[in-house]
Amino acid sequence: MRRLQRHDRTPQPLLPATLAFAAAAVLAALIRLANLWLNGRLAAAVGSDLSCEAYRRTPTDQEADWRGFPLSRPGHQPGGGVVPLIPCSA
Repeated sequence: MRRLQRHDRTPQPLLPATLAFAAAAVLAALIRLANLWLNGRLAAAVGSDLSCEAYRRTPTDQEADWRGFPLSRPGHQPGGGVVPLIPCSA
């Protein structure tokens, strides 16, 4: 019986290795979540900047008439003059 108790007291590297692996997995998951959140924020910011710039460059009634693109006056929506300005790529 004494021999079994002495054998049980030898250092076991399995528990520290398991805890280190679990800590590394949790840290990796947190880094991935932070990266996902930051990429979402960056994509939203870039999309917002692009849409604001596109809206700013949308021709008004006077600019569209000056460039020769007729716009229908009743019910005119901002952005209605954008379609004729997009070149065809096909």
